[in-house]
Formats: sequence, C-alpha cells, structure tokens
Amino acid sequence: MRRSFWLGLVGILTVGWSVRSFAGDPGKSLHVRMKGKTARSSVPENCLHDSKPLSALPKYIAYRKGRISLFADFRHATDRKIDLYVINDTPRGYDLPHQDGDIYIKQEAKVAKGKWKRIQGHQYSGCGNSYFSRRPLCSGTFFKQTHSYFPSLGKEKRRRYPTRFKIYSRLGLLSNQGSMRADPDVLGKIIRGLRGDMFSIRQGDTEAYRELLLSPNATGRVRYLREMKRHIALRKLAEVSSKVALPLLKPLRSASWLDWETFRLLYLALLKHDRKQTVAELTALLQGPSTKRRRFLEGYWVLLKELPRKTVISWLHHRAKDPKNPRHLEYLRMLTQTKARSLLPFFDQVMHDPAYAPDVRLSLRNLVHQVFGKKLIAVFFQISPKYGYKHRRGTPLPAVFALKNITRRTLRFSYSRPSDILAVDLYQSSKFLIPKKLDPAFTKPDPRKLRHVTLAPGKLHFVHLKDLLAGFTLPQRFATPNQPITVYLSVRLPKLHDIPQRTIERIQFFFLQ
Repeated sequence: MRRSFWLGLVGILTVGWSVRSFAGDPGKSLHVRMKGKTARSSVPENCLHDSKPLSALPKYIAYRKGRISLFADFRHATDRKIDLYVINDTPRGYDLPHQDGDIYIKQEAKVAKGKWKRIQGHQYSGCGNSYFSRRPLCSGTFFKQTHSYFPSLGKEKRRRYPTRFKIYSRLGLLSNQGSMRADPDVLGKIIRGLRGDMFSIRQGDTEAYRELLLSPNATGRVRYLREMKRHIALRKLAEVSSKVALPLLKPLRSASWLDWETFRLLYLALLKHDRKQTVAELTALLQGPSTKRRRFLEGYWVLLKELPRKTVISWLHHRAKDPKNPRHLEYLRMLTQTKARSLLPFFDQVMHDPAYAPDVRLSLRNLVHQVFGKKLIAVFFQISPKYGYKHRRGTPLPAVFALKNITRRTLRFSYSRPSDILAVDLYQSSKFLIPKKLDPAFTKPDPRKLRHVTLAPGKLHFVHLKDLLAGFTLPQRFATPNQPITVYLSVRLPKLHDIPQRTIERIQFFFLQ
C-alpha cells in the first residue's frame, strides 16, 4: 500500500514537471524538435494577429529561404477567391501596410510588351480608424489572407495572360505566377480606368502623373478630385530622382491653371531638383511687376526663405513699413522669421508707433520676444478661478507662476513686483485683447522694495499674481463668446535679458456669460 502511494506521487510529480517544462511562461513561444531542427509551434503575443509559425505552413507552398515572400495558391483558387501567404523567414519583423486589416495586395496581369499592369482597384477610407497600427509579422511566421481573384474577364475572344499578386509597399513583394483568361478589350478598359485612380497616384505611378499634370483642367467635382491628385503627385515627385521628376515639373512653370497650393508644391519640388535655376526664377518674380504668381510667392514664407537673404529682407522691409498696407502684419511676421538682429530698431519703432493698430503692435511684440528673446527660463503657471476654467466676469483671476532655470548657470536677479519681470497678453479669435497701457510692457523695479533671487540650475521660483486681468479693460460682450481666452506670458529678468523671452507654456479659460 505504501509502495503504491509513493509510486503514484512520483508519477504525478513527473507529469507536472513535464507539463511545466513544455508550457513555459505565458506569452512565450513554444518550440518543438522536428528532424533535428527547432521549429516554432506558437506565435508570441506581440506578433501579427492570426499569424502562424512556419511549421504550420502547408508543405506544397514554396518560399525563399532567409527572405520574406509572397505565395499565391493558384492550385486551390476558386472562381473569385484565392489564398495568399506572406511568409517571413528572416531574422527581423516587418510591418505590412494595410487598410481595415487588409494588406495592400493587388492582382496584376502581364500585357503587351511584357509590362505588368494592376487590374484591381482600391477605395480609400475616409475614417482614420481604418489605418490603425498593427503588430509586425514576426520572424519565422506567416500570415494567410483570402483575397479577391479574377481568373477570367469577359466572355468573348478570351486570351491567356500571366497573372500574379503584388504587395504595394516599400517591400514590393511579388508572388509566383499563375494564368488567367481575359478579353483583351475588357482587360484594356480596366487598365485604362485604373491608371489615374488615387491608388496609382499614392503609389508613385509616373505614367499617371504625366497624364494628370499635363492635361487641361476640368470643372466641378472632377476638378476637385484632379486638384487633390495633383497635390499628392507633386509631393511624390519631390521624393523621386531628378531624372524622373524634372520632365514632368518643368512644363508646369508656364501652366495658366496653377492655384495657390499647386504653386507652392511645384516650386518646393523644383527647389529640390533644380535649385539654382528655381531660386533665380523666384527672385526675378519677386522683384518684377505685381502678378498672380507673385502674389502666390508673397504668401509663402517656405519659398521666400530659400531666396537671397538680403533681397528678401529689403523687399519685406519696404512693404512692412507702410501702416496702410493691408498685409503689413504678414510682412512683419516674415521679417521676424529672418532672425536679423539689424531689424530690431525697426521693430521697436513699429511697436511704439500709434500709426499701427494696437493688435499689430502686440502681435509684433510677441513675435520679437519669441524669436529674439534669450531662452533662460521655462514658466509653468496655473490660474485659480472659482468655476474651474470658466471665470465669472468682474471677479479677480489669481494665478501662480513657477519660473524654472533651464540653463547650466545660477541666475541672479531682483524685482519689486510681478509686473517687473512678467508681462501678460490675452488672445482670442486671432486677435490680442488691448491692455489699459500698451507701453511699456514691463514696469520699473522700486529700489526700496527689491526682492533678490538666486536661482540655481533646475530650481523653481514662484510668483503669485492676485489678478491676471488687472491690466485689461474687458468688453461688455465678446464678439465670439464661446471662444477661449489664451494667456501668453513674456519674461524679462533685469540685467539678464536684453530682449524679453516669450515662454512656450500657455493656458486657456472661458468667461461665463
């Protein structure tokens, strides 16, 4: 009796050890020995959903050792469906581009002159959820996808054509070849219909680009779709070789149908492929008479900044110094982007010139502080309204500011009140709210009430403001009451900032109506 008990206990322990040794830890793959080699029999959790180990691959499926492959099972295909296998026999994982879980695999046919043409269309989704990220196809695994298949097209005078499948991505995987029967007229009609579709444009089909960019314009919805395709094509042409791009781009320089966005994308692409000639052309355009194309160029700093610096600064300065020019704020904004410190006296003159609108002067002041101010301090602040981030008109709006030293040296400064070192601006609906006193932005410290601060690197100094709105006369009713008020902050530490610094941090609140 005792002997049988111990034999039974040993048996239970042996079975338990065997199960544990094979089960392993949760989430880890299990390996079994097959003909002297280790083959994976399960897939890790971080791999593509529904992928399987290569040991589960049917024996008749051929793939390239040490490579990633695409196999089309023509042998077992039905009239409209076929099984496709993506097989990863490499040491790394691959992300497969997809939409709604379906990989971008399309059927192709080999037509005249030995060219392969896509014979399946694609409908892009307008929902961002269709392009959610997926797990990669891990090493030593494969993925099976049932795909639509056209073994025959048309009913009359059908011929036999080679066919295959292709993954449209950087991988460019091609499957093994099969055969299909198709009416040449039907097949040609399908190919011509797909040549200029959105899938061709996004995949970089230069033949489609040529027909799209060099054809006359259209009207209505056709025009809208064509413009959208042209914009995508021009972005793609900026990425390909100059040998391919320039024959398509150069004829567009004289096209009469260019709009704002097409003009920008065209010349950005030309700057990448033929910079010297394009810069000379745009410089002459800027200095020439006022035309539609020059107005296009004036509106894009991304193009103006590529031109000779002195030419651009001189041209912008001439137009920005006229307060009656309706675009002077746009020109001032571009001038600040040149980061030319020689313009600081001019900026200071504009900020104190009553001929310019108060909103323009405040906008320029913030731009100057943002571009030219020395980055010494990071400011984190929080307002404390009674009603969360909705504030009742006529009541104080207290705020706390935390000034952090972001340099590697100790900062020493003195101030008597918060307005000596902090300037608050309120912004709503593309305009600044006008303060009671536009100038000066900062007050002068009172020598009798100075507070001396020593701020080590990474340390904080807190400043309390009793009422954030004290310096503003608010309108009785805002033009856009539902738009939030954005608080911007500038910092000027005495003897440390020659130009105040505009902080990155900002906060928003609403007024209760």
